Amino acid sequence: MCIVKVFQQERWGTNALYIEMKNKDGLVEIYGQLVDLVGLENTEKIYYTLRGQQIVFPMRLYKTEFISKEVRRRYNGKNLKELANEYGYTERYLRSFLKK
Repeated sequence: MCIVKVFQQERWGTNALYIEMKNKDGLVEIYGQLVDLVGLENTEKIYYTLRGQQIVFPMRLYKTEFISKEVRRRYNGKNLKELANEYGYTERYLRSFLKK
């Protein structure tokens, strides 16, 4: 059963009509998945902040500049394969960072 509370309030930077969900039963699938990942309150924040927008997350979590610095800092001459696996790049690509 889904318990719903409707109210108007300023929340998360917007003043609007809010529907507060007590569980995820009535949510669209993607929001149900978000509840599993970040919890109901954070899902509501994401919804009321970003609703209607299409968001594409990059395949890489870290910026190239960060990876380049980390590889140069952590490379010991023998661990390139380990670093490639850790950061999700090929050894050849990481070698290009070391040449710069």
